[in-house]
Amino acid sequence: MAALMTGRATKEREIRDIGYPVAAGVKIFGGGMVAFDASGNARPAANGTVSRCMGVATATVDNLAGAVGAQTVVVRRSCFQFFTTDVTVADIGKDCWAVDDQTVTKTVPATNPAKSGVVVSVEMVGATALVWVDMSV
Repeated sequence: MAALMTGRATKEREIRDIGYPVAAGVKIFGGGMVAFDASGNARPAANGTVSRCMGVATATVDNLAGAVGAQTVVVRRSCFQFFTTDVTVADIGKDCWAVDDQTVTKTVPATNPAKSGVVVSVEMVGATALVWVDMSV
């Protein structure tokens, strides 16, 4: 396709909430980061077991006794607050990675890294660092 020579009406689709099939034998908790296994099924985000994060579950979905796709999880893409193991204000604007479904790190895992998104800000609440992560990118 050649470069534009005139304006065009480019179609747009806002992706905020979208449903995905849930992997067999997992429970995804509402408010937890959702990621995908190698087959493209949703599961709780965790270091080394998934390939990519897509957002946060809008509700808890229990597929512990179900087959692949027996349940669907609705995932919201936006900017969310998570715990961190090592992210600081120096990491604002950088990528971060899932440790589990509520924790992010700035360290890229050696196997199956699940990119959570981009660090937007870091807040301290007492001794606890909380990170805002843009998961819409």
